[in-house]
Amino acid sequence: LDTANATAWINLFKKIEKLDTANATDINQNKTLKFATDAEKDDFSIVLEAVKKRGSDLQYASDRLKNDPEIVWQAINKDSYSIEYAGKELVKNKEFVLRVIDYFEKSITENLNNYIAKEKLRNGYKGTNVSENEFNHFYKSYVLKTHNYRILEFIDRNLFNDLLNDKKTILKLIKNNLLGYYNIQELLKNKELMSDYDIVLALIELDSHNLKSLDKEHKYDKKIFITALKNWNYCLMEDNYNYFYLNCNNYNYFYLNCKDIPENLKDDEEVAIALIYQNIDNYDFISDRLKKIFAPIVLDKKLNSKHKNCRN
Repeated sequence: LDTANATAWINLFKKIEKLDTANATDINQNKTLKFATDAEKDDFSIVLEAVKKRGSDLQYASDRLKNDPEIVWQAINKDSYSIEYAGKELVKNKEFVLRVIDYFEKSITENLNNYIAKEKLRNGYKGTNVSENEFNHFYKSYVLKTHNYRILEFIDRNLFNDLLNDKKTILKLIKNNLLGYYNIQELLKNKELMSDYDIVLALIELDSHNLKSLDKEHKYDKKIFITALKNWNYCLMEDNYNYFYLNCNNYNYFYLNCKDIPENLKDDEEVAIALIYQNIDNYDFISDRLKKIFAPIVLDKKLNSKHKNCRN
């Protein structure tokens, strides 16, 4: 590859950032690595500049450079989904994969903090029945559910199984939603891992729907059960940020049949509160003792619901 041509490509990629959107679109469509020669796709300097501007250009790099840690690292920094195009040898490298996991954890935390700060300015949480902690928890739950980076779907399967032996790493992957749907389903079938209370709780904090895959011992553990109910509230909240005013339907009962709840939970005040907030009709399933205590609350919520429907 002659030096002049390589320099021309590098200068072109550098120029893209300085152009306005309209002009950049034309160049992006015609001057990606897709249209480079094989020699150019195997040139470290050209490919490095390319992935710095557009991470997905990693897919057009040579196999040699797809396995280069610096090239792939820069691509991921620009576009997290570029991990999909990393070389087969690199995704077997445990040190590199752990570095990527740590990077995603830090990136997600920063993005969450920025997102929450913006939402507080835009909507606020004062004047509602929601505490600041609940507000933060909702947005963390929402963002993680809608931004699944799925990086573990693209690494070597033997390395993935090796990572499952490290509890600290597993919890990090779950809490930052880095496993991807299929790996979570695989995790839920692993009896040894699902016997670990911390891992089970982390899976429920991530997504209440994982409750359906638990055994009865964990499903009806008080803390796990309440966590699942609260997360359902976050998932099913109505528009206009009325956080705990829910219009739940039979969708919930596919995963949670309240008739099967053990008597000790039906007679627990914390569980009763979570059940009623999750769905006002769950009042029918709490103990007779608690029905007498919570009857005024339920009546008030039903009246408020009727008034809201009348206004709408």
